Amino acid sequence: MPSTVIGAGTDYGLTHYAVYGPFEDQITPNGPAVAQFKDDTGAADGLAVTDTSGNSGTSYKVVFFAFPLEEVGTATDRSDIVSRVETYFNTP
Repeated sequence: MPSTVIGAGTDYGLTHYAVYGPFEDQITPNGPAVAQFKDDTGAADGLAVTDTSGNSGTSYKVVFFAFPLEEVGTATDRSDIVSRVETYFNTP
């Protein structure tokens, strides 16, 4: 997938722990939401959105993963993702 703010164009594997099972899901970003991760079928598994509330006029940001973060690749991979999420939320 092309580079995105959080996904950064990287391809991470998931480790399905027996106690959890394979519980990742797929989501369909709509409106201003942008897919950040895609699965092997090309379906979105994570999204990020920056928008302005139609009610309050206040800007907001959302990040959503349709998979357990603890099952992503290595500890370094997870740390990289969390760092990119922090940067996303801390960028005006």
